[in-house]
Amino acid sequence: MKQANPYSPPSSTVADAEDSFIDLDRHNRIAAGQRMMVFAVLVSLLAMPLRAVTGEFTLAISIVTAILAVVGVVRLTRGLGHSVPVCILCAILMIVPLLNLIVMLILNARATRRLRAAGYRVGLLGAKPRKD
Repeated sequence: MKQANPYSPPSSTVADAEDSFIDLDRHNRIAAGQRMMVFAVLVSLLAMPLRAVTGEFTLAISIVTAILAVVGVVRLTRGLGHSVPVCILCAILMIVPLLNLIVMLILNARATRRLRAAGYRVGLLGAKPRKD
């Protein structure tokens, strides 16, 4: 009866290089979308005190942050592997005031979990996309 050597290295198959590039691209898309969403929230929070002073300037900032949030959500949902209808629904929900925060919180939690599992460091402003 042949016994297995407990000191032998584990045997595994090596993934193709293209799969790792696809995963890197997907994780970078998730990281970029997460950062866009976080920056959109921060800019909109910083613009709130300016609304009392200037009206038109803050309207332009609000439009830019809404566009940034929609683009970030689209990148994030596509990076997470959601279907196109879910992506469109999340983009539409970015316009609704309270629902956009709920959608952002849910997507941010999923993105953080996926990026940490992939070895990214996720901070307050999200994760930085990697080049390796």
